[in-house]
This record gives sequence, structure tokens and C-alpha cells, in this order.
Amino acid sequence: MILHQRDAVALALVDREVREYLRRTDSLQRLPLILDRLARFQGSKETSLGVALDQVAAEARRRGIAMIFSDLFDDEEALFKGMEKLSYSGQELVVFHVLDPHELTFPFDGTWRFRNLEGADEIQTSPADFRESYLKNYQAFRDRIKAACDRFQAHYVLVDTSRSVAETLSGYLAFRSSVRRRK
Repeated sequence: MILHQRDAVALALVDREVREYLRRTDSLQRLPLILDRLARFQGSKETSLGVALDQVAAEARRRGIAMIFSDLFDDEEALFKGMEKLSYSGQELVVFHVLDPHELTFPFDGTWRFRNLEGADEIQTSPADFRESYLKNYQAFRDRIKAACDRFQAHYVLVDTSRSVAETLSGYLAFRSSVRRRK
């Protein structure tokens, strides 16, 4: 979409650090390469988004829009420092907070086994025993993320993975268009 508007785009694929960086281009001919890299990327199980954002900020030579797509489960202090560096490097930030609907509502009943996808931890428990605590802590986490976004004038976009990408992006673009009209 960005390239079709004749704007430039760069791509950084990250986990604990920047694994791949495609420099800024405005060539529509580079779109297949960008899509291929997105499709083939296999990040490690562990992430350090804050460190990776520091590296991206160092690479960003021109002002632009930095779009971050992540569940944001990371060291919050490092994440916020990375966001700060990106913001101070002249990037407008858009944070797409990608979440499964189960993370948002925690609808589990009975006994479940939960496994940490970024490690080997596993527990078996009855989710009803801690649903209220989970939802309260999760909302506090989201509130901290939103507060950091406000601090760095970043747009915060909740991405519920049960909704289509087109629905999420069109909703964000409509919001962005209304903000621009008000300015």
C-alpha cells in the first residue's frame, strides 16, 4: 500500500536483534522481495524488542513512520527506551499490539496445560482460579503500553488476530485520516 502511494518503505525483521534489514526503497519492483522476506522469516523463540528498536533507530536516516507489529511481551523498560530512541530519531510511531482473542478474554474452563512459547515453562491449572487476576494484570500491562505510546505520541492499535488484516488496517487508516482532517 505504501509503495503504491509512491512512498518509500524499509523492513526490519527482529527477534533478540535485527536479523534482516532491507533499506528504504520506493521501487514497486522490490515488493516481491519484501513479501518473500516476511513470509520466510523465522525468528528465535526469545525476543528483545527494545534492543532491536535501538538498532532500527540507528539505521533510520530519514524521518518516516515506524510501524511496530508485536505482542509486546518483553522487558518493558527496554521496550520503552527503544520506542523513545525511534521517536527522537524523527520517526512517527505506530504500535500494532498483536493479540490472540484468548489473551484478551481468557475464556478457558476446566483444567488446561499452558506452555510458554518462548521458553520451556509449562503449568497445568484451572484457569477459573486466576482469571480475574490475569485480566486485571493484563489490563495493567496494556495501560502501561498505551501510556508509553502517549508519551512518544505513537498511535496504539490493538490487533485482535480473530479479525482480518484488511479490517484492522482499514480501521486504522480511517482513524488516521480523521486525525489528519482535524489538524
